[in-house]
Amino acid sequence: MQIVHSGSVLFYNGNDSLGKKTRAYASMMGAKVNYQDLTKSSLSSTTLKVILDALKMSPKDLMNKADPFYQSSFKGKEFDDDGWLNVLKKNPFLIKWPIIFNQGRVYLCQTPNDVFK
Repeated sequence: MQIVHSGSVLFYNGNDSLGKKTRAYASMMGAKVNYQDLTKSSLSSTTLKVILDALKMSPKDLMNKADPFYQSSFKGKEFDDDGWLNVLKKNPFLIKWPIIFNQGRVYLCQTPNDVFK
């Protein structure tokens, strides 16, 4: 998926309550939003790098370490940033918070209201 500097893209987990609430709030923005449910779609390495660079975060910092899949598959394992990036690429549902890409800026949505930043 290509990220553009106009419009909005919401990356969210459609299986958790924060993702569902954030998507609902985003639908009230009035602008066209491209919704990307991370349980049904994937992110390219380039898209992940753009997001991580904009947020000034490492791939491991963006992961939901409380997720049962993370706990059973990755807890206690050590990878470099490229390794963790690969884990996120293959398992984008492990991204902890919804992410909104709006007008060329990237924000974490730690609460549903954050979609309006």
